[in-house]
Amino acid sequence: MSSSESTLPASALGVPGYALVTGGVSGIGRAIVRLLAREACSGIAVADINADALAEVQKEIVEIATNKDFKCITVNVDVRDEGSVTDMVRQTVENFGRIDYAVNCAGIGLKKPLADTDLKDWDRMMAINMTGVFLCMKAEINQMNTQRFTVSSA
Repeated sequence: MSSSESTLPASALGVPGYALVTGGVSGIGRAIVRLLAREACSGIAVADINADALAEVQKEIVEIATNKDFKCITVNVDVRDEGSVTDMVRQTVENFGRIDYAVNCAGIGLKKPLADTDLKDWDRMMAINMTGVFLCMKAEINQMNTQRFTVSSA
């Protein structure tokens, strides 16, 4: 076999489980939900604070999904709010029965140079980018710890 040939299957990632992706309507998050849908993921919970964009992304990834049984749900979430994050995980599990993959992409950047940034903007960015990831990981890990590990025969 030459170095340009591959032994990888058509679905190189092989992600047959259920994914939860925060920040899924734009940027890296949107690229990830598209990739997961193309790589035979069984289902994706697309979570974002931008409720208006959720339906558009859902339609898009359902159209490109390669798993014939693919399912997509959308969840409006504010990752800064622990109750909202807990509800996001609950909705995901109610629909899929489990969470196999969690990708926490919700995040924002500063719109001004650091020297011109006020503390309110800084605190908002840190609440979304840092506390949000902490709250999501905490809830996702707690859920995953209750699940039985299964291996797909795909």
